[in-house]
Amino acid sequence: MGGIPIRVDPSFLLLTVFMGLTAGRGVEGAAVWVAVVGISILIHELGHALTFRAFGVSSSVLLYAMGGVTVPEEGPRLRPGQDVLVSLAGPGVGLLFGGLVALVAPPWNFEPDSLARLTSQFLLFVNVAWGLVNLLPILPLDGGNVLAAILQKTMGAKGVRGVRIVSLVAAAAIAALGLAYGQPFVAILALYFGSINLAALRSERGVVRPSPAEEVLAKGLGALDEGRIEGAEWAARNVLDRPEAPADMKAAAAELLAWTGLAKQSTAIASAGVAAAPAGSPAGALVQACAVLLRDGPEAGAPALATGLCDGSRVIPARIVARAILEAGLLDDLIDRLAAMPDRTRAAAGLGRLQEVLHHAGAYAESVHTGVRGFTLTAGAVIAFNTACGLARLEREEEAVSWLRKAIDAGWRDEAQLERDPDLESVRSRVEMVEVRAAVAAANAANAAGAPGASGPAGTPG
Repeated sequence: MGGIPIRVDPSFLLLTVFMGLTAGRGVEGAAVWVAVVGISILIHELGHALTFRAFGVSSSVLLYAMGGVTVPEEGPRLRPGQDVLVSLAGPGVGLLFGGLVALVAPPWNFEPDSLARLTSQFLLFVNVAWGLVNLLPILPLDGGNVLAAILQKTMGAKGVRGVRIVSLVAAAAIAALGLAYGQPFVAILALYFGSINLAALRSERGVVRPSPAEEVLAKGLGALDEGRIEGAEWAARNVLDRPEAPADMKAAAAELLAWTGLAKQSTAIASAGVAAAPAGSPAGALVQACAVLLRDGPEAGAPALATGLCDGSRVIPARIVARAILEAGLLDDLIDRLAAMPDRTRAAAGLGRLQEVLHHAGAYAESVHTGVRGFTLTAGAVIAFNTACGLARLEREEEAVSWLRKAIDAGWRDEAQLERDPDLESVRSRVEMVEVRAAVAAANAANAAGAPGASGPAGTPG
């Protein structure tokens, strides 16, 4: 609605229908109740969403069992005063709507027992009575969120604990009043909110909570992994703008920003990300190499990429790296450069990382190609195992089993990985796998018994 995504969870309909049917006004009365609650809560949440939009933040709305929630998605970090306005906007819009109903169509203007009178009564109850209840200082109600914004501004992290304690006291008082005045639903609702805050207080004991910057960075990394580049860029810039964020976090945010630029094919954003890294914690070699490739082309990018694959980066989005390499036609060039490195340990690390990046990006044929050449050069157990995984994904099952045997001969020993790796789903039922399982078990048994030459590296999937 107006560019704001809205989702209705089935639990919302189930609970509102149940409440409508128990109100004693029959099916017609229940239908009116469901319509009034749905429209009123939607208006309430749109009040939050439109205020978010006024501050440059996009959001989405979810209607669920206990009401609704508006979730911010992308945009600048709000100041405490703006947070307060967003929280007040929902009940504020509802109270205005209720006032309009009282002015234009009050219940006493309609015939007793008519659906019109019932509709007006329901509209006033939901928008005015519920709106006032929503302003109580109880999390997760809007009044609780207002108090949380104020206490966090004045008390810092201790403010969250303070507002939860206030929420517990207020919820207990409301529950007692509900029971005293014969309103069991009010009491149940208050006890439900109280239980939420009590559980949160208990879970927070001795737990080091992530800082706001850590939470934003984690969301940004998730957005990058899901291909939501705008969300990832917003998170990166948000963390870089926070003076309290430590250097290592800003370095990760700088890399995240650079990767979003690479995803957009924007040299300016990629370069800005690389340059934003703190002086003592520069951006990783791989992201810098991809930025060089984008800015200067394959001739300058190829040697930088070879070094970058050996050294890696804090953040490595496989699809972006694989696309950069394959679109530039540099795969064989990189394999040759890595193979020619005098430091065999670094060469093996670079070849392994190249193979894994291609595999995670879904470029299975190229991953297998890299693995075959890489194994010839390094005889690495993990490279052999990842080659088997790529072949299985390509439905070349016989070759996949053969490469599993090579991995075992090279020292791969992970029985659990053999059974749970999703890449190997197509080969696990083959009769040859009986022999493969037996070989891994025998190698592990020999290793446990201390047989000479029985130990070897455990593999991880590509």
